[in-house]
Amino acid sequence: MVPIQGEKLISYAEFIDRALYDKTSGYYTKGGAIGKDGDFFTSPTMSDIFAEIIFYYFIKIIQKKNLPAYFCEIGSGTGAFARAFLKASEKEPFIRNKIRYFSVEKSPAFRALQQDLTFDFRFRLFSHIEEVQPFSGMIFSNEFFDALPVHVITKKQGKLFEVMLAEKDDTFIEVEVPLSNQAIIDYLDRHPELLIRENHRMEIPIAMVVQYKKLARLLKKGMIVTIDYGYTFEDLKRPTLKNGSLRGFRNHRLITEPLNAQGEIDITSHIHFDALMKLGEDFGYSTRQFLRQDEFLIENEILNGIQNCSELDPFHPIHKKNRAIRTLVDPNGISGFFHVLIQEK
Repeated sequence: MVPIQGEKLISYAEFIDRALYDKTSGYYTKGGAIGKDGDFFTSPTMSDIFAEIIFYYFIKIIQKKNLPAYFCEIGSGTGAFARAFLKASEKEPFIRNKIRYFSVEKSPAFRALQQDLTFDFRFRLFSHIEEVQPFSGMIFSNEFFDALPVHVITKKQGKLFEVMLAEKDDTFIEVEVPLSNQAIIDYLDRHPELLIRENHRMEIPIAMVVQYKKLARLLKKGMIVTIDYGYTFEDLKRPTLKNGSLRGFRNHRLITEPLNAQGEIDITSHIHFDALMKLGEDFGYSTRQFLRQDEFLIENEILNGIQNCSELDPFHPIHKKNRAIRTLVDPNGISGFFHVLIQEK
């Protein structure tokens, strides 16, 4: 496909950044809807039990490693996770007042939804990672990296091309240009095992690399816990991923062609876990665990939260909590798509 003479091309990364984070019309800037009445679910919106499990895991780690009770959530959204985390801490007087919770959220709309939390002396709200001072403790993110912009490349007749976008008649069309972006070339050189097959497409997460480096430098000592959906480089060889993983969500429906709903849908892609592991090694981190979310939750005793209940009302809080736990541990449900990467330094 050849662009019109003089037509400006933008990368997929530029398009996604505009669609999600434009100062006036970006999906997240406006406060994209999350949960039952929104466009997608996240584990924290299903039940407080998710944040409770992370809280007790955090306490176990800082006690074992003699770390301060500093917890930093990256991409904290509406504050649902923070509320449940701090609520869980109220049950543990020995640690409650020692906790310092750093919440980092780029979206002004989402930060506005967290303002009530700022009355808690333990809680601090930031708009960018750079505002947080280096500390020891734990950095946590849930579905942060998958929401970052990605470039898209493809392979034709043995040559690599970047898939660019041109705007025409109020819509976007794809244009394949010979790969020249040095950041993408460097990424591929860094990961020679990342092979792209003929006529396949693949997302290249340059923004993920940039953001992870900031996190790695931020932590003096402790753990980086990343929960997200993604693939290993071996997974990316699957024929089912021929067209890549870029997609959108609206009203809990999958949108496979997200180009022409700019600012109206969530756009996401699966992250490269192998790249995060290797990046961590560059900064002195070792991979402690890499497992599915349901496996992590079961290992951390989420099933102990199931309670007997004689109430007939299916919407009774205990029944709702029990259903959420069963959903979270179902490998064929939401947790089957997510992995937990735990890195330590």
